[in-house]
Order: sequence, then structure tokens, then C-alpha cells
Amino acid sequence: MAFCHNCGTHLADGAAFCANCGVAQKPAAQQPNYQQPNYQQNYQQQNYQQQAYQQAAPQEENSFKKLMDTPDHTAELDPKDIQQNNIMALFCYLGILVLIPLFAVKNSRYCRFHANQGLVSIILSALIGVFSSLLGGLVHWVFFLLLSPAVVAILALQVLGIIYAIQGKARELPIIGKIKLLKW
Repeated sequence: MAFCHNCGTHLADGAAFCANCGVAQKPAAQQPNYQQPNYQQNYQQQNYQQQAYQQAAPQEENSFKKLMDTPDHTAELDPKDIQQNNIMALFCYLGILVLIPLFAVKNSRYCRFHANQGLVSIILSALIGVFSSLLGGLVHWVFFLLLSPAVVAILALQVLGIIYAIQGKARELPIIGKIKLLKW
């Protein structure tokens, strides 16, 4: 039984060329003792590598889940307050509009909770803008490139805050949720 010395395909007796890859074959006397590849073993190696990758991947997922697993204070708040003011809480993440719920429904703990997080994100955005504008010129674009991921992260936190507000959740935002500027 002969096999191609290039690709391992089974050859017909006396074949001068491989039907699969077209490589000229050596006469049987000169042909090395080539054995057909062990596909079962190759499959097992690939399967083992895939399992090793899948076992490593959950660590990355766990760090993201851990970051996103923030305290939820919804149970501490009055459900009626949440229901009445969830649209007002949305304004807390829209820049200067944070003042609307702060003054319009100042007794709402739910709005004050979201206003606190909205103010923190607004202050961080403003600080990045101030530092960026102070540098000017060539340094400005370098500084912008370094801080643009932070701006995107703050924007993502604001969107997440809007989602929580609309859903009626009083859940802390990742990273900035622990900062308290307002008592709620």
C-alpha cells in the first residue's frame, strides 16, 4: 500500500503522480516508509487545544462580569417614586439637564441617586475637555488620542445610566458608581 510522500493520500499501485496534489512519486524502492496520517490523533490534539482555549476564555468574561456586577439599590427605594420619576432620571445623564430633576423633583431619592452618577460623569467629561483645551497645538492631538478611550468609556457609562433609569433600576455604574457627590 503506497501513500503520497507530499500529502499522504493513498496511491494506486504503480502511480507515478499523486491524484490529489499532483506531485511526482518516487519508485517504490526509493519511497520512504511513509505511514498514513493519524487523523484521529490530529483531531484529538485540535480538540484539546480548543478546550484549553475555552477554559482560558471564561477568565476574561469573569473580569467583565465582575466589573459590571455593581450594587443594585432599587429595593431600598420606594417603587412609587421610581415609577413616577424614571423619565426625569433619564435627564440626569444628559449634561446640564441634570439640573432639571435636581430642582423639579428634589425630594425623589431615585432622581438624586441618578443625578449623583450623572454629575460624576459630567465632571469627568469636563475635566478631560479642560485638560485637552489647555494643551493646544501638537500636544493637543496626542493628548486627545490618549484620552479618547476615556471619553468613549464615559459616554458608554452615561448610556448605561440612561438604560438603568428607564428600566427603573437604581444600580451603580461601574467604576464611578462608588463616588458620592449628593446624598440620596
